[in-house]
Amino acid sequence: MTTVADNRIQAWRKRYAAEIAEAADGVDQALAWWAGLGGDGLLQPVGDGRWQRTEAGSAFADLFWEPAGEELAQEVIAAAEAAGAQGFVSAAASKGAPAAAAYYALGAAEAARLPGGFGEFLIAADEVAAILPDLERLLAGAEREALVERVRLWLDYGGNGSAAEPSEILDGLLRVFRRASDQGLGVAAVPMTF
Repeated sequence: MTTVADNRIQAWRKRYAAEIAEAADGVDQALAWWAGLGGDGLLQPVGDGRWQRTEAGSAFADLFWEPAGEELAQEVIAAAEAAGAQGFVSAAASKGAPAAAAYYALGAAEAARLPGGFGEFLIAADEVAAILPDLERLLAGAEREALVERVRLWLDYGGNGSAAEPSEILDGLLRVFRRASDQGLGVAAVPMTF
């Protein structure tokens, strides 16, 4: 995820309009499926304080692996590299997507309020300013510690023992949005696999 000049966000939205529209349809369907599971049907306890993904949890994890368009993903990655350390966040997870952990922590209802879907979005500067208060309420509010623990739970069990730092996933997201808001920039994110 990275801060990006607003004119680049607008250009990408035009250039990749078909891919974005197709992805949006899939996001709506996936969010409806997830919400329909009710409660927390993605992980289940297996004893000794351990958890495992359910079949639905595996399907949920799969939502975060492929970007809508490879060309757009490469352009966003190049923009992130150009943004420098304060302008982007790259939460690495060896066996699981950090975005999946953040979504899992928030739950279906709150995740549905996020822009884009499943770790991929192009947000214009004016939209960043409108979104930031809700993000701060969600990620830095009274429920922060519970969110960090749910991120940790997903990374440990849904992400098969990922090495990502749970608090950095949430803090990095806020850091990028705050910088973008302060500097009148947009924000772009794509899932990356290595």
